[in-house]
Amino acid sequence: MNDWKAKLIAEILLSLCLLVSGVCWAVAAAFGAQMSVGAEFAERIALPVILASWVAVDARARHLSLCYDFDTFIFFAWPVVLPYYLFRTRGVRAFLTLLSFVGICLAAAACAAAVYGVLLLLRR
Repeated sequence: MNDWKAKLIAEILLSLCLLVSGVCWAVAAAFGAQMSVGAEFAERIALPVILASWVAVDARARHLSLCYDFDTFIFFAWPVVLPYYLFRTRGVRAFLTLLSFVGICLAAAACAAAVYGVLLLLRR
């Protein structure tokens, strides 16, 4: 598989993961319930796995040799290690990638807020 295809798949999975997670939270909040244990566990595992796979594909596309088990570092400490990787590989252009990730998060949050609003209107 081409590197750009694998990277696109990882970005689509990231979008879907955040969207499904946001909708699950919105539905649970609209009905005054908590998310199920399985959904919460999947949410906590899926995001770091997708980010680690994105970094692995990106490093392969850039012909970079990462340190041993760098993907594990991404999994456990992605809020710190992912920006480090982005600034190391892209320099100042890392802000564009970070902004695209923030945009994906905001789009998922907007969809979740819309679902929450619709569910509240339907419950009246």
